Amino acid sequence: MSLRKLIFYIDWEQHYLKKVVNRITRKNNDLESKLSLTISAQEGLIDQEKFFNKKIASKDVSGYYLIKKGEFAYNKSYSKGFPWGTIKRLNRYNMGVLSTLYIIFKPTNVDSNFLEKYYDTNYWHKEISMIATEGARNHGLLNIAPSDFFDSKLIIPVDKTEQYKVGNILKKLDELIDLYQNQLLMYESLKKYLLQNLFPSDEEKVPNVRFADFSGDWGKRKFSELYEKMIEKNDLSFNSSQIISVANMYYKSGQNTNSTEEYMKTYNIFLKGDIAYEGHKSKNFSYGRFVENDIGNGIVSHVFDVFRPKAKYDLYFWKYLINNENIMGYILRKVTTKATMMNNLVAKDFLKQKIKTPDYKEQENIGALLKQLDNFTELQEDRLLILKKTKKYYLQKLFI
Repeated sequence: MSLRKLIFYIDWEQHYLKKVVNRITRKNNDLESKLSLTISAQEGLIDQEKFFNKKIASKDVSGYYLIKKGEFAYNKSYSKGFPWGTIKRLNRYNMGVLSTLYIIFKPTNVDSNFLEKYYDTNYWHKEISMIATEGARNHGLLNIAPSDFFDSKLIIPVDKTEQYKVGNILKKLDELIDLYQNQLLMYESLKKYLLQNLFPSDEEKVPNVRFADFSGDWGKRKFSELYEKMIEKNDLSFNSSQIISVANMYYKSGQNTNSTEEYMKTYNIFLKGDIAYEGHKSKNFSYGRFVENDIGNGIVSHVFDVFRPKAKYDLYFWKYLINNENIMGYILRKVTTKATMMNNLVAKDFLKQKIKTPDYKEQENIGALLKQLDNFTELQEDRLLILKKTKKYYLQKLFI
């Protein structure tokens, strides 16, 4: 029995789209709006300038369609994952303007929330595919006449209450998803701020943000006082299930690896608390980066330089400090050499460099704060994933 049959028992009926909506061809003749919109499959109808970081529309938008809040627009442009274009309702703004290439309409005899969520499914694709064949595609735009579009059919509940409830439950899910996404962005912004302010820059003696119980300058220490370079090969104490991905910090168990005894002996031992240099250039790490092992003992490829702590340290403080581009970028610039795709670390030069560190107790406090923030973020990501899976399930099961 389907999900909807557990709740409702009244049949659904097939309707021509033109019987439940009206086409909108209102022009922006009086320049009621100068807000040029575009349709994003993820964001919906959104300010064109905000989405593209530039204005695509012509300066004179008087000939554009004027769309008002609650009205729908069909973007006939197809893209990866959206072979038949996208249909979205205007929710963000009171009004805006769209190119006349769009088809605009408003619901008259169907619940607006139900219709919005219906167009989040793939159920309408079949009708559109019958109108626009492969040969009707032109420069990324489906060649669909408005009259054909409004002659497309959809199946909707006879009972308006069912329409409302289906639309409303999905609307509430979207609101929850938005709430969790905004909270996730807040956590990410807070972490970025803390990483910039909990550690003093090269010119500073103390951080901008500090726990109340601590005072005094952070001391400068050579890395050679804190770490030693390890050349400790695997003596087969570790097997292929204990190979660690330095880039993402997880065990690669189950992945295809060369696990012959001879090859396994080439791996470097990588204990919890050790750091490894990963030399790939990226947008966030210009000179490569150090990554701390915070998951457990294992082994890594011989291409990674491994360093082991010598002094008393807090695991999580060093996890965030050693991977902090604001601090380490300046240091790594001086101790790496450039190659085509990667940077190479000069270990003896690295160990001569100095870094500012607080006493152990302050390390503990900073590490615990950042770790707790990461825990909150991971929990939020898990909740968000569950909500998105729930929505996907409902979209598949609540429509015909």
